[in-house]
Amino acid sequence: MTPDRIEAGTFAVAALVTDGRLTLQHAPTDALTAFLELLQQVGARLTRLPNALIVQRDGPLRPAHAIAQPYPGIPTDLQAQLMALFACTPGESRITDLVFPERFRHAAELIRLGADIHVVGN
Repeated sequence: MTPDRIEAGTFAVAALVTDGRLTLQHAPTDALTAFLELLQQVGARLTRLPNALIVQRDGPLRPAHAIAQPYPGIPTDLQAQLMALFACTPGESRITDLVFPERFRHAAELIRLGADIHVVGN
């Protein structure tokens, strides 16, 4: 079975949100290059092993701008997870979705939980 890049990305975000340390066995890092680069900008320390990826924070989280776009870009299916991560990050972060620009319905639920989110456009 091929490892799933969306599941791997979801677990990676969970590690950062909880300030945890996670080892992803057989993580499809080649399919997540843009996403992993973004996580490093946000403050992830990524350790690549022959058959695994270790994800943990490398200091405080930092704001970033994520652009969801077709492969090999950041997957649109990880956009909601990134919004949750950015809600835990001090400063202003932005998400632009070039695949499904109207895909921000989850923002309302994060706002109900206390996140400071402003949706501009769709």
